[in-house]
Amino acid sequence: MRTILGGEGVTVEKRYWRQQNRTHSEYGRDIPLPLLELSAEIGNGSSSTLANALAYQTLKSAFAGAWNTYSQHDDRRFYLCLEFSGDTVSLLFYDHYRFARCLEFNIHTEPVLFIRLMAGLMLGPRTLLGQKPSVATGIRGELHLSSRGIHNRYAVIERVYLEERYPSRATAMWRARDNLPDGYGTDLLIKDYWEPLTLDMETGILSEVEEFPGFMKILSLEILDYSDEVVPGLRERVATMGQQAGETPPDMRMRRLVLTPFASPVTSFTGPFELLCAMMDMLNAHYLLFKETGILYRNFAASNMMLYWQENDLSSRPTKCSRFSEGIDAIKRQLPPEIPVRSGLLIGLSHAARLSPGSQSVLDPHCLHGIFLFMAIQLLLQGPAGAAHHVRHDLEAMFWVNCAIGVGYNEEHETEGVSSHPVLKTWDILPSDNGATRPLALRKWDLVCSRENFESKVLACFLPQFEWLKPIVSQMRDLFFAGDSFDVERDTWHGDMMGILHGATEQLVLEMQSIWDPVPQCQTQTVNLRPTEIQLEAAEPGMIWVNYTPTSVEGAW
Repeated sequence: MRTILGGEGVTVEKRYWRQQNRTHSEYGRDIPLPLLELSAEIGNGSSSTLANALAYQTLKSAFAGAWNTYSQHDDRRFYLCLEFSGDTVSLLFYDHYRFARCLEFNIHTEPVLFIRLMAGLMLGPRTLLGQKPSVATGIRGELHLSSRGIHNRYAVIERVYLEERYPSRATAMWRARDNLPDGYGTDLLIKDYWEPLTLDMETGILSEVEEFPGFMKILSLEILDYSDEVVPGLRERVATMGQQAGETPPDMRMRRLVLTPFASPVTSFTGPFELLCAMMDMLNAHYLLFKETGILYRNFAASNMMLYWQENDLSSRPTKCSRFSEGIDAIKRQLPPEIPVRSGLLIGLSHAARLSPGSQSVLDPHCLHGIFLFMAIQLLLQGPAGAAHHVRHDLEAMFWVNCAIGVGYNEEHETEGVSSHPVLKTWDILPSDNGATRPLALRKWDLVCSRENFESKVLACFLPQFEWLKPIVSQMRDLFFAGDSFDVERDTWHGDMMGILHGATEQLVLEMQSIWDPVPQCQTQTVNLRPTEIQLEAAEPGMIWVNYTPTSVEGAW
């Protein structure tokens, strides 16, 4: 390949690869298609420059086609995509609005062309290809992000999210740390994402709730890139591709947000106290958002519910409080130092909507908001045009999150876990539903329509280590679905949910206080915690080892 490239001897650099299944029209079965995506820029005279940069002549026609389409736009960015379908290889290019096919050939009849194509894309220097990667690689392989003109401002610890469909132009998030001497000293979240110029919902809300507990704080915000306006001719072509007449694609901008604190998924909780306290924190944040700003969250899901270590510095803590705040703090003060708990945090504000004065719901006739797995039954049953999204629907989604945790939902393995989990897969859209949400609504209603069904079809599937969670979700079920009638419109408010969580935590504190006194080393004691038995065994000085029977799940307190 290096010979084909002219002996450059370039170092192989990382490229984004992903797998996508597509049903072959002839054979009717799924075939994995590897897609390689990288970005390139077109400027004045760029068609010949890019062809030379790729070091082979066979792509001249491809870049010429792209250049003809975008010739009226200086410095316009587009992306290349290799698609493998059976024995056919296609080179596509696309911008933020559409795809276009510019080269197609058979891999068996033109193998040299295929090798040249792969060599150019895989071994060609990214700088010559026109790519502007968000993450820069250091000499020793370390990764860095720049910010506001400061080169390598943040050290990347790990990439925590990359949008699956279009890696080159979609949302990416990193866990990072400030490299400056006066940096924040804690892990941060850096988020790069594209959005329409007219849309500023998430950043606007984060600025508005800066003093609220349970939300991230913006440390830095900058614009990395813009998409140029689309010429009238291209607007007309795009309007004919499945969009309404007269509708035009929005102009886009790429933002970089630096947020604090960095948080972990709620499913990483270490014990009952941490989960219950975090749930109360997030419920309090939802209440403040609704009560103080008139904004409805509309996105309760396990993937948007996080845990973080709250700073001890009082100056760094939120100042806005609600009628629930003191009760939550009182519970946390009762916990001994040996049981530290992280605080709860809500993310994913892109679905939030501002309510009309005095309203508790908002109607979006075009879209359901949230994750199907956790979505309220009424929304699934009636669809976006039939039911306005109400405060009660958000609270019901929190109930479904707790149920999913009990049966084994793990956010760190969401894609694999939900699709293969024998219980959770029926709580989501199935292929047989053909995209309709009503069958899913009826399946979920069958789970909660009576206490008997709930016990046999939901609680019976709880993992042994979540026995303590069963009475809590049972109370929540009675709150949302009283009786045996199809009563999905019953009003439920934050105080009702907070009462269940607060009461359960207080009861657990009372039951555990008898074993929080110092226990002599090598002494064994058994305490009945209804219905789970806890056995204390010999441990290191200052530590208590807990065996949950009959599950044999151990943990250090």
